Amino acid sequence: MVIPIFSRPVKASFLIPITLFLCLLALAGYSQKPKKKFKGGGIVQLDDSLTSFGQSDIFTFPNINTVSFYYDPKLFKKLQELRKSGPIEEYYRALKFYVGNFGIQNFHESTAMIWELARLSAKAGPPGEAVLLYKLVLKHHRQGLNIADVFREYDSLERDKMKYYVPLDYYYQLVAYRKEIDTLRPPRSVLVNMGDNLNSLKEDYGPTIGNVDNLLFFTSKRNKLDLDKRQFDEDLFYSERIDSIWMPAKALDKINTTYNEGSACLSFDGKYLIFSRCNAADSRGNCDLYVAERPSADSTWRYIHNMGAINSSGWDSHPSLSHTGDTLFFASNRVGSFGLSDIFLSIKGLDGKWGRAMNA
Repeated sequence: MVIPIFSRPVKASFLIPITLFLCLLALAGYSQKPKKKFKGGGIVQLDDSLTSFGQSDIFTFPNINTVSFYYDPKLFKKLQELRKSGPIEEYYRALKFYVGNFGIQNFHESTAMIWELARLSAKAGPPGEAVLLYKLVLKHHRQGLNIADVFREYDSLERDKMKYYVPLDYYYQLVAYRKEIDTLRPPRSVLVNMGDNLNSLKEDYGPTIGNVDNLLFFTSKRNKLDLDKRQFDEDLFYSERIDSIWMPAKALDKINTTYNEGSACLSFDGKYLIFSRCNAADSRGNCDLYVAERPSADSTWRYIHNMGAINSSGWDSHPSLSHTGDTLFFASNRVGSFGLSDIFLSIKGLDGKWGRAMNA
């Protein structure tokens, strides 16, 4: 891993202020000195085993798109025997081969085996492999594992990487100094609060532009609700921009209910609003995708219904429609997800019905 310190050669006239700057930092009493010296116009080479190990053969997973769930009863039985009797090196090699053949469902149904391999790798594997395996465990953890133990073992391995870092204050001062001497910086971004017409004292989030640039949808927790000890009601709001001013936000009263609604997207023709609703009576999972229809621009939203087969028994949310309106992208943690949640897509057929959701 190479970190460029200066993007262009440093003139001799800059060496004096740089030297003074570093001396001042030393006098300021930094207790932790950087392990790597910064040299004007040079680079810092990090001898990090993870840099080259990231493409190890263990992480190619050749069966990932061909096998849903890998299971070899003979090898699995052998693994159980080796786990009891050893030797540890043979158990490590056998388990590494087994995990290397995992299909997509193994990652959340057999996470314990990845954790076991990570612990073995820390003792018998090549440097850096255990860290990457622990990252897989943390990413795909569902249940049945003490996640605190995973974090603790992962952190113990990550401590060795501290020598590649400098104190945070020292880094920020280096960045600030570079800004003074580098005239080729792009202009700063300007963040502007959208004001009280849109924002409230509660959480406001999930903004999305409608089919035109002067229409904004977002989700807010500003409404209070005491139902089932839930102190807020997550609802959908919208605002129109008139003469460069965003008008006061209005709730989508025809769509909002006592359940939680959020993450809306509008079709390009403005006739369909797809959103997420959670814990409703007709939901398949804890959050499902719903659609509301509006035949014309001057009519109200109606025919609000669950999108049916697209949804799963898990969490389905954050829909996004293509401009053509025939492809729907959304997030889900359903069985078959490679991560804690994955991007899925569904394509609308000629009959107007949405097809089975597929992992994108």
